[in-house]
Amino acid sequence: MAILLLGFISSSRIAAENSQDPDPDFRFRGQAIHPLLIKQFEPWISDERPPITVEINVTAAWDSNQYADAFKTHSNGVVSVKLPEGGSYAYQHLGITGNDMHVLRTFYSGGGSGSFEAVLFVRFRTSLSYLADGVKQGEQVFLQVIRRYPLGDRDEADVTVKRDQVIVGKSRYRPEPVVLTFPASTSLPPKPRKSN
Repeated sequence: MAILLLGFISSSRIAAENSQDPDPDFRFRGQAIHPLLIKQFEPWISDERPPITVEINVTAAWDSNQYADAFKTHSNGVVSVKLPEGGSYAYQHLGITGNDMHVLRTFYSGGGSGSFEAVLFVRFRTSLSYLADGVKQGEQVFLQVIRRYPLGDRDEADVTVKRDQVIVGKSRYRPEPVVLTFPASTSLPPKPRKSN
């Protein structure tokens, strides 16, 4: 009986290690998600617009040559990478809301004295997707950006994650805290058809 129990625990541990399900602490297959993947959600500083890239395939990026640059996970939870063109990009996982949205604080430096920050709201989804051969399908984990809230250069505001809201504290960029909430639905009603 003891041998069977040990075998079950061992097989459960192996299954958990091989699972593609992301962890609640924003890890995939037991490791931090590469910062260059998160950077894909950031628009250029010169463009005042929402993210252009809104979804990435975390499974496809895992262990790929495209995302092979070494990155560091620091003791405070910040995950950072040096950029090939100079500067650095980093994120810190702040928590998860009641609707399974992960909240990240991001930091971008182009190599100068500035460190431009934002709060990203991202969510995982798992679905069948075509694989590299374009024929077979397999389960893939995707990461979607739902919202981006810009902070400022070296913004000192506290960001507090609660079940149904995120509070961005006061700083030199905002005199009062900002409460960020999410509507139940973001879908627009269908547009009426034009009659000829």
